Amino acid sequence: MNANQFESLFKEYYQELGRYAMKFLRCSDLSADTVQGVFIKIWEKRDNIGEVNSWKSYLYFSVRNACVDLLRKRKNDVEIEDTLFLKVDADSTDNSFNAGEIGYYIEQALKQLPEKCYTIFSLKKFDGLSNAQVAEELNISVKTQFTIALKKLREHLAQYGLP
Repeated sequence: MNANQFESLFKEYYQELGRYAMKFLRCSDLSADTVQGVFIKIWEKRDNIGEVNSWKSYLYFSVRNACVDLLRKRKNDVEIEDTLFLKVDADSTDNSFNAGEIGYYIEQALKQLPEKCYTIFSLKKFDGLSNAQVAEELNISVKTQFTIALKKLREHLAQYGLP
């Protein structure tokens, strides 16, 4: 694929694919970023793609997969946050912690992490990198280290009676 063919595909399908991504993501910025990401990957791998019978089908399939991957990642992030951070109900008499105290304990727990675990946790949670991106950047197995980080955070928070 040469630059002219790529540009032609982009012009023909970009807006249409953006509307398609919106059906999954319900956010115009995320949809645009996702479609752009698909086109970037196609451009980067253009020499290895081979012959494509229907670019329209290929693009729709790629965008759908990218949307599903993003939704899975976001779901996992929410599940991790739900297990890590206590939802404080200001009206609850059973809860003796306020949001400021919980934030302090979480900050202290993060400081207790080994350097490698903290780096991975920070790249994933604060910088929004995927496991693959962190693994590539640090040349390590991210999932194991991230699991260790979560376990250590939970243990530290449990000392203060936090789930």
